[in-house]
Amino acid sequence: MAATPKVRKKTYAGAVAGVTTKSAFASLAKCQLKRPKHMPNARIPNTKEEFSFFVDLKSTNATEAEVLNAIEVAGIVGVNIRDDLWVVEFVCKNEAAVDKAMNTVFNVEGKKSFEAILPRHKTNRHLLIKVLNVPFRKEEDMKIALTTYWTQYGKVIDAAPYKFPGKPWLTRRWDVLLELNDGTKKLDAPTVFSIDGLEDQLVCSWPSSRKSCLHCRTAGHSTSHCPLKKPGQKVGASTNPPPKIGSDAEIRTQQGSASMVSPATPNPAAAPIVTPATHASSSTSTDMEIEASVAQSSAAPTPTASESSAPLNLSAFVDREKAAEQQRTLTPPPQLVQDPDTPKKAKKRMSKDQDIWTPSIEDLKIYVEAHQLCRRCFECGHMTEMCPKKSSLKIINWNSLLLVDRFRPYLEMWAHSRRKKGNSWRFFDPKKSAPYNPTICSRCHNLGHKDSECQRKLKCNHCSGDHLGINCPSRQLYAFE
Repeated sequence: MAATPKVRKKTYAGAVAGVTTKSAFASLAKCQLKRPKHMPNARIPNTKEEFSFFVDLKSTNATEAEVLNAIEVAGIVGVNIRDDLWVVEFVCKNEAAVDKAMNTVFNVEGKKSFEAILPRHKTNRHLLIKVLNVPFRKEEDMKIALTTYWTQYGKVIDAAPYKFPGKPWLTRRWDVLLELNDGTKKLDAPTVFSIDGLEDQLVCSWPSSRKSCLHCRTAGHSTSHCPLKKPGQKVGASTNPPPKIGSDAEIRTQQGSASMVSPATPNPAAAPIVTPATHASSSTSTDMEIEASVAQSSAAPTPTASESSAPLNLSAFVDREKAAEQQRTLTPPPQLVQDPDTPKKAKKRMSKDQDIWTPSIEDLKIYVEAHQLCRRCFECGHMTEMCPKKSSLKIINWNSLLLVDRFRPYLEMWAHSRRKKGNSWRFFDPKKSAPYNPTICSRCHNLGHKDSECQRKLKCNHCSGDHLGINCPSRQLYAFE
């Protein structure tokens, strides 16, 4: 019996827009990457205990009572339970008890066995690196080549390709599990690289890595924002096709009814002047005639008392209503033209990035004069004309000041002060060919580190006190509070 095909979910927005669902063939490929024993996963929390080990309750199908009965390690003095993470921390009295737990495989009769996991601070950081555009070679040769390349950044635990279950076919996607060296917290490696003996450039990514483009094989932007990639559209279709209202036969019928004049006696003060139109006239000429007739009818003089006492001309009123209805029918609705500068992610439109801040020459002159900054030695306290090193250093031109490395610290401090005032502050970084995007700490509001690495006390953005801004007693209340 054939297997029932999996029905993919379809959204209301996709049904209205007529979005064609993509194939799920690529999701069938799996990567059999070997994980080392006692390696902490994402659910293992940080701990301050000196001697301890963890047990992942999701690594076995045994019940909590069976896991408790299976652990018989001498030297356990306490237990920290994390039901929200499905892990249990066992605190030991010395290192010998931890080593004994690490060398023990806990077995439960009829259930899957489990092992102890080391705390996160006792192991080096492991990174899962996704490698794309890998050429088709022998699996063993390609594995040796990738392992040799990534060995310069740490210890390669394993490298494996994505393959279809039951098939020997390879794909262009590989995974590399890398253990960083001692004391290394962040991987500093290029996201686009090449291997000796291979012509193709490989593109890779890992958590917190730089963006890389699979289209042009360069770093600094994603594939969806590649400047060399043409915007996708259907073959033979325009970017913004005009809407079609009714068929050609209906439009010709409406044009013919608009050109016919009632045989009743016309009233020059009230009846509109309609120019006869033949059936061979275009829709453009008909629109002009209808607009002219409506304009003449609106510009007609107000009837006097004697004229108002005359019998009402119903045929002229009907013709005027038909002309107005014809104009409403043939007027196309307003077309919503999307801004081409708005970034997109698949079919969704995202918010615009902040405007790039480009200081003008006048702004640079004001900043240099206010800070008494010398354009020769780039030291504060004196102007360029009074520099003691003017005989050995040249004056940097105003047009080249933003590209000088010695001016970069002052430019970053200038941008940081503009950010605090709510002004545009991201300048174009020529080193990365992208807007300046530093790491900003949400605790002390300074640059260069994350809030998890911050060593300073909390700093309120309202009163600079030792608390968060949301808890500040001097701030204004929000509308929902």
